[in-house]
Amino acid sequence: MSGAVANDAATVEPNFAPPWKAVDAYLKHLAGAGVLVSHGYGMALASKFAEPWKARTLAEKRRTDVMQAAVQTVDWILAQLPGDERGTMTGDSWLNTIHAESGMTYRAALQADLEVPKIAGEIDAIVDMLEKRGPLPQGAVGLPIGAAIERRKAQMAKQADELRAKRMEEAKRLRLSRHDRLCVDAEKELSGPDLGNFLNTKRDDLSGMTPLESAQDSETGLNRARNVLFDLVRQRAREAEADAERKRYQEKITADAKRSLPPEHADTFLNGRDDDLGRTTPLLFAKDDSTYRKALKKLSEWQREFGQPF
Repeated sequence: MSGAVANDAATVEPNFAPPWKAVDAYLKHLAGAGVLVSHGYGMALASKFAEPWKARTLAEKRRTDVMQAAVQTVDWILAQLPGDERGTMTGDSWLNTIHAESGMTYRAALQADLEVPKIAGEIDAIVDMLEKRGPLPQGAVGLPIGAAIERRKAQMAKQADELRAKRMEEAKRLRLSRHDRLCVDAEKELSGPDLGNFLNTKRDDLSGMTPLESAQDSETGLNRARNVLFDLVRQRAREAEADAERKRYQEKITADAKRSLPPEHADTFLNGRDDDLGRTTPLLFAKDDSTYRKALKKLSEWQREFGQPF
């Protein structure tokens, strides 16, 4: 009704007032009270009232969303259970069961912000269990999942046994592999009784284990056994080199003695102990260049007394 029509009607009927005037008057009253503010061609709720209203509206929507999500998840959980276990329970009927810790229904508990995180966490844990991942749930949130928990326990125990057996088999395979690898290394360097003695003799530097036992024990033990093997090989190489050098110098001093002395004196010189040579014989004393020269000096003394000029 236009303003002109309303005015004409008022001249005929003084008590007549169009509805919009009542609304307009009420809006002006609210504006005067600070509840509304002008907004374009109309009115809007003042910010001091609008913000709390918006917050309450959003909170209510969030609680509604949480409840709907919980109901959907509970329906999914119930669908995973055999019919005789879930009975007639549905997500909606679950909302009316009692939340043991608060004494409220789950519908009311989900409206209480303090209870939502815990209930949601327990529901998620049940989902994880039914999807065969994660630990067993700590609570049932009023759902008939006791038998499902027992089934999952049995599955987890079986999986643990299978994993344990697999690990034992793998450990056995690795022990055998380390055993064989050490044997291959040892067979390249040793043979005959030396090989068996090395592999099966307990050693202090291997914590009282044999090289084979050390290798089977761990990868570190294998490396320690290999180090012992290589040390032995290096030691034998040094000894062989020293023996070869000693033999070479013994042959030299023998040849020198035979050239410088008559046969009977040469043999006496070579095999007679001498205080100047550490109470050993020149033949045994000459084992490197230094000791050879000392033995040669002693030979010169013998040559001056018993032989021809050297």
